[in-house]
Amino acid sequence: MEKTLKRQIVDAAEAVKKKIRKMKDIEIDNNQTLESMFKPVTEPLNLIANASMQPPRLYGTGNEEADVSFIDSASQKGNLSKVDGDYESDKDSDCSFQSLDENKQGDTSSWSITSEALAGVPYGVRVVDGNLMLGSARITIGDEYIIVSGQKYQNTPGLKQLLLKKDVDLSLVTDRDMQHYKSMLLDTNAHRRDYDSGKPIKSNKGQKYLQVIKPLFKLRSTIQDNIPKGKGLSLTKMWKKNTDFVYWDDPNELVDRLKLLIASRDAGNTGVNNEIISIIEELRENKIINK
Repeated sequence: MEKTLKRQIVDAAEAVKKKIRKMKDIEIDNNQTLESMFKPVTEPLNLIANASMQPPRLYGTGNEEADVSFIDSASQKGNLSKVDGDYESDKDSDCSFQSLDENKQGDTSSWSITSEALAGVPYGVRVVDGNLMLGSARITIGDEYIIVSGQKYQNTPGLKQLLLKKDVDLSLVTDRDMQHYKSMLLDTNAHRRDYDSGKPIKSNKGQKYLQVIKPLFKLRSTIQDNIPKGKGLSLTKMWKKNTDFVYWDDPNELVDRLKLLIASRDAGNTGVNNEIISIIEELRENKIINK
């Protein structure tokens, strides 16, 4: 009877893994299809929307700050008084927009930080109730510094790429930017599920995860890569604490835990699937159940 129960547990876990994998693949395919379908429409609209929100004077030169959100009230009044003369010539306006197109990759000050623009940015800044948030903490982006969790970082084009872009231009990112970004993620848990330090790092097939997050945290392809091998080693399982694993001395306790998790999943709790899979893999490795 015990073998039958174990076999049922293994079959159920395999079915869950296949279903989750299939759902993720479908979601990624759908997102990529929609993005490629609407890209010819959304890119020009976003450019026009961003341009219409800025006074033309701000686009005229590369040395001036174009992000109105970060201009203090005193300097803003001075700039507004200078803008009136810029509307006298259509030629000046045309040159301004031409300058915007040529410098839009390198000039990060003109990026939009609206909730719509930041909605699809993974591991980055988002808007919540009108406030800029990074993970579980508020973030302030100024002209010279970025402040998050009480820490001040130099505002650079590379760091803003990491915080505000879905697809990062790594040619603008320095090693210092990467270290500052990693420090921000560790302080805010912006790279973890639900921004919870006890939950695993969010993974996907996007450029930002594969080329930034994964190398930055030196992630392995599977959990088993981090588990030591050998006879007589303690069993391990994932646990929602600051530590990654909890060690079990008694395999029977691990099986009991697995039963509870499956019952919890059947009751509607979908947050235990990773732990179920991890326990089953441990039982297989230690030859407690058959593959």
